[in-house]
Amino acid sequence: MPRQLAVRARVHVRAVRPRGAIPQPARSCEIDAKHTQLMSAFVAATRSGDLNVLTQFLARDVRVVTDGSGKVAAALNVLEGADRAARFLVGATRKVAGGLDAALCDH
Repeated sequence: MPRQLAVRARVHVRAVRPRGAIPQPARSCEIDAKHTQLMSAFVAATRSGDLNVLTQFLARDVRVVTDGSGKVAAALNVLEGADRAARFLVGATRKVAGGLDAALCDH
């Protein structure tokens, strides 16, 4: 019985999603405009160092995990909480030469 279920499942998956076919994600101009607006506000808050606005973008239980691969400085410990994450993002942005460089692309 379990083998038959597996066979039926494979047949169903292949019929719905043929091998090699990659479905294009649905895009909406409204979603893209909202995404652009949110990212612009996030970058502006990070650049300006506005911790109140920046913490509103983050979940209360956000965790920041960094890895410098031994080539660049990184936080040694996992940073937990919106306040700590926001302070880290602002501090890291200030340390980077030229500040945060973000480009919003229109697909």
